[in-house]
Amino acid sequence: MIKRVMALVVVVAVLIGGLLYSQRRPELLKVSGFIEADEIRVGSRIGGRVKSVAAVEGASAKVGKTLVE
Repeated sequence: MIKRVMALVVVVAVLIGGLLYSQRRPELLKVSGFIEADEIRVGSRIGGRVKSVAAVEGASAKVGKTLVE
């Protein structure tokens, strides 16, 4: 009877130790991927018609680059 209780205590201690060990994370999870926007509202200070669109969907834009003329 005492052997069964000791075996049960050891099994429970190992399970608790494994659970506590699995919850430790020494550093943040690092992932990679893309972030995309489906809708972006662009406005101008002056009204008019669009002559040409220089921007391509999915391409990166830099500061000062003409997107729409």
